[in-house]
Amino acid sequence: VHVLNEYPPRISVTPLTGLNVSESGDTSVFRMMLLSEPKADVTIGLSSSDETEAIIDKSSVTFNSENWLEPQSVTVQGVNDDEDDGNKEFTIMTSAAVSDDSLYNGVDASDPIFRNVDDEGAGFVINPLSGLSTSEDGTIAQTHIQLRTSPSSPVTLLLASANDEEGTVLPASLSYNSSNWSESQTVTITGVDDVVKDERKGFAIVTFPAESEDDDYKEIDPVDIIVFNDDNDDVGIKTSTIPDTTTEKGGQVVITLNLTAKPAED
Repeated sequence: VHVLNEYPPRISVTPLTGLNVSESGDTSVFRMMLLSEPKADVTIGLSSSDETEAIIDKSSVTFNSENWLEPQSVTVQGVNDDEDDGNKEFTIMTSAAVSDDSLYNGVDASDPIFRNVDDEGAGFVINPLSGLSTSEDGTIAQTHIQLRTSPSSPVTLLLASANDEEGTVLPASLSYNSSNWSESQTVTITGVDDVVKDERKGFAIVTFPAESEDDDYKEIDPVDIIVFNDDNDDVGIKTSTIPDTTTEKGGQVVITLNLTAKPAED
C-alpha cells in the first residue's frame, strides 16, 4: 500500500513580520518547522541580508522524519553602529532547501522581515556637567566634552564664561569630525580673584548652538556648564607702622590702615 502525504511540502516560518531587534543588543526569535514528514533530511541555510544590522545564532536548520514537526528557534541579534541612521529594515534570508527528498529539495521558505531600532541620536556628552568648583586663588576645574555619534561634517562648539569676573574658560571652541568625535576634549575653567568679600559665586560656561553642515548636529545647543567660584577674601583691617618705634624726645611714627576686602558701603 502506498501512502501519500496529506500535505504538500511546505516550510513554516513564524512570525514573518513585526519583529524588532535593537542596536543595544536586544534579540528576537522566529521559528521554523516542516508541514509534512520528509523522506530524507531537509537542510535550510540562513543568513542576514545585512550583517551590519543583525546577526543570527545559526547558519542553518535541519529537519528529518523525527523532528520535522518540532519548531526550531532562530535567534536574531541587533548590531550596533556609531551612526545616527534611524531604524533599519533587513531580512533573514532562507535558502532553498537541500534534500534527497525530491519533494522538499528546492522548496524556498518565506523570509522574515526585521527592524533594527537605532540607539544613536546626535548630541554632546559633557562630563561632569555640574558640581565644578574653582577659587579666587586660581584653582581650576575641568570638564570633558565629546559627541554622541559620528558626524557627517565637522562640528564646532563655541564656549564662553557668563561672568569673566568669576571665571574664564579655555579653549574658546572645540572641533569634532568623523575621526575624533568619540574622543573627550578637555575644557579648563580658572577662577578669577577680586578684592570683594562676596562669598561663593556661581556662574555658567555658556555652550553656544553647534556649527555644522551636518543637519543632525546643526544648531544643537548643549546644556550650559555650572561652576562655583570660592571666595578667598576676609573682612578686616590691616595696619602697618613706619618706623615701628618712637622716642621720648618726640619722635613720630606713621600708622597705615587698609581694609582687607572691598566694603559694600562706606
